[in-house]
Amino acid sequence: MNFLILLDGAKGAGKSTVCDLLQLRLPNTFFTGYKQKPKEEDDRAMMNVAIQQVREHLNAGENVEIHNHLTAKRLQVFSQLGEECGAMVLKYHLTAPVEVLLQRLRQRDVSMGRETDEKRFHAVHRTQQAKDFSEFKSFDTTTLSPEAIAGRILRDIKGRTGHGAGGADA
Repeated sequence: MNFLILLDGAKGAGKSTVCDLLQLRLPNTFFTGYKQKPKEEDDRAMMNVAIQQVREHLNAGENVEIHNHLTAKRLQVFSQLGEECGAMVLKYHLTAPVEVLLQRLRQRDVSMGRETDEKRFHAVHRTQQAKDFSEFKSFDTTTLSPEAIAGRILRDIKGRTGHGAGGADA
């Protein structure tokens, strides 16, 4: 059985870092996620493309990982799509205290030569906190390294799907 990974968390939680590590260890897996928040007018078109890509890869028997900008509605849409395609839907949530997230975001923005929009960060963080993560396995990124989180996700995938996950037992 193939699988669909939904990796969620606030800005600065480490989603892209964990995704990069998973990508090295998960063969036959398509990785997708917006690196930048799309403009409003592009959002619907980008979502339609993402839905089509996910459907094609799952129907081809491949695995898919999605992270970044997963609104509550998008989580619902992709969960339903995974189930419709016969894939096992695996949900993971990365957490950290708001102060830690903001510090990480500031550091990333400085390294990229841009200002941190703290007002926007707090607005997005409130939206993130309002989501229901009761069906997700959560990992605290202040107590676990990205490598440890990726390892736990790989072991979980192996345990739930039987996939070797490219060294999931490491």
